Amino acid sequence: MKKIENYWIDFQNEKVTIMQDFADKAGNEMNSKENETLTALKEKYSTYGFIYKKSVSTTKNTHKDLTYKRIETFITRFDPAATKKLQDETRYYKTITPKWNSKVRSWFIREYPEYQEVEDRNDIPDLQRIAAIRAEKKIAEQPAKILTFDETAAAS
Repeated sequence: MKKIENYWIDFQNEKVTIMQDFADKAGNEMNSKENETLTALKEKYSTYGFIYKKSVSTTKNTHKDLTYKRIETFITRFDPAATKKLQDETRYYKTITPKWNSKVRSWFIREYPEYQEVEDRNDIPDLQRIAAIRAEKKIAEQPAKILTFDETAAAS
């Protein structure tokens, strides 16, 4: 999926999601940059479905229940080898800022973005859960390659 500020193009599902504010500006001003962009999108992706979406609140905190204790428990259970790394990160951030907890939390979310999904899956051993989820996401994020005529002829 290609994400741009005012619209998203989902090549896999053949959908273009456009923010409603962007579409409103495009409709109100015929010679605006928004109108040109929207017109170009409709021409270029004429076979795709178009979805108009209202603005989403940016204040939603999906990690509000993520405390240092939960981070520590997660790493101890799912990736014991990283316990030293957590201690090093904590020690480092404590020396540079009084808001070390939020810095450690940001580091944890960057390192383990799938932490919320891992706890729900009990079908495989702990250490393999993270690897399995990362592998699934990596496969899903890879765009399909479109072969040219020359590549198709060379493959056969």
